[in-house]
Order: sequence, then C-alpha cells, then structure tokens
Amino acid sequence: MSSAIDATKPTAGNALTADMRANFAAAKTEIEALQSGKAELAGSLTQLFKSLNLVAGYTTTATSAGTLTLTASSTYHHDFTGTTTHTVVLPDVTTLSRGHSYFLDNDSTGAITVNSSGGNLVKVFPAGFFGWVTCIAITGTGAASWSVRMPVPESLPTSGTLYSSSYTPTATNGTNVAASIVYAQSYFRRVGSHVNFELQLNVDPTAAGAFDLELTLPVASNLASARQLNGVAMSLGAANMQMAVVTGNLTNDTMTISGFASDTAAKEWKVVGSYPIL
Repeated sequence: MSSAIDATKPTAGNALTADMRANFAAAKTEIEALQSGKAELAGSLTQLFKSLNLVAGYTTTATSAGTLTLTASSTYHHDFTGTTTHTVVLPDVTTLSRGHSYFLDNDSTGAITVNSSGGNLVKVFPAGFFGWVTCIAITGTGAASWSVRMPVPESLPTSGTLYSSSYTPTATNGTNVAASIVYAQSYFRRVGSHVNFELQLNVDPTAAGAFDLELTLPVASNLASARQLNGVAMSLGAANMQMAVVTGNLTNDTMTISGFASDTAAKEWKVVGSYPIL
C-alpha cells in the first residue's frame, strides 16, 4: 500500500507542529492497518492449512455406540477408547482437496465403522487396528471417493470381532465314554460373527459302539439349530480311520461329538468346525 506520510514535512528550520502531527497520525493509521492485515493473514493461512489437511491435531473420542461426524477442519489424528462401538461419518468431499487424510486409531474394544457422507460403508476398523482414510476424489458421496490403508497391528487383538486365540474346552462325557482328555492345542478364530475352531482330544470308550460327548464353545452362541454348528472329528488308528460328526447342542449351547468306537482302546481325535455367533 502507498504511504500517506509526507516526507517533505516538517520543513527544515521551520518545523510546524501541525505537519508533525499529520505525519504521526498517518503513521499510526498505516501501522494499525499492517497489524490488522497480519492478523487476518494468519487466520486465513490457518484456515487454508486446515482445508489442505496441513495442520496436525489430536482428538480422543470415548466410544458410545454414537456417531462422530468429521468436517474439513477436523483434526488429523482421532483416537477411540472405550468398550463399545462407534460410527465415523466422513466429510462431504466437495469441501476437501484430494489427498486430505485422517488417521484413525481404534484403541477401544468395539469396532469403528467408517461411512461416507452418503452413508456408504468405507471400512470397519476392528478393535486394536489403525489406519489412514484419504480423499481421492472431490465428487460423489460414496465409498469410491475414499482410500483406506490399514496395516496389521504389531500385536493382534485378543477380543472384539477379528482375532484368534487358544482355549481349553470343558468336556462332559456322554454315552459310552469312560474318560476323555482335551489337550491344550485348541485354537479358534473369530471373523465378525463367525467362529472357526480346531482342537485335539483323547476319548476312551466304555465299549465298542456309538459314543458321544459335549465340549464348550470358544465364543458363546445361542444356537437355534443343531445344524448351525458343523464339524468333523477324525481318529487315525494303526489299522483304520474313524470319523465322527460335530453338531450344535441346543440345550447347553455347546458342541456334541457323535461317533462310533470300533473297540475299547482310547484314541486321539482331531476336531475342526465352525458356527455363527447368535
């Protein structure tokens, strides 16, 4: 901007008070204008950096089965804590620039569901997982406008909806079973609302013939039909191979192994199966 200060005033030898006051007043006005402009520029730059996702920030959200709606000015880093689920709604992409990102860290025990501004599923962050959600298109309201990068965490979770672990089922001997032993090498994997399991046990039949026994489930499920739990058990003997079926037990919400013993010798059985969590 051009200055209103008169460089020829005050005149040499005959300085006038009015001339000095006029220059001081002009200087005051110009300095105040510069200070105001500096503050406005700082505010404008802050908003610009936020819109370009250049200002890092940190927000913690306690999960409550509620919804967190993000905007263009939301912080970059979002950490979720708590013991239940939460939903994140991403901004309208027309308010962003391509490359605008958010870092989501799910330290809660529930899943974090991430939806687009149009309500479309973008990604589910299981308990213990983290990742980056990046805008890749500034049109549309669906999941196609977003890209997600979710690395495998350093330590896999042991709870939530996506994890694996070991367990020791409790056995209840049924028909024609004198004794049974469940070994420690029993494992299961939960993916969403589905469980796969594998275990080993030793069954000592009372006599040759049909036998059965119950085993507890690794994750509780209120089964509505015996067929909802499907599995097979196999015993490799020196002379023959024996098979047994594994189904759901609706009375106790357990699994039942039903087979046929060819003799009274105790045998090792390997069991695999799966079932839904209801």
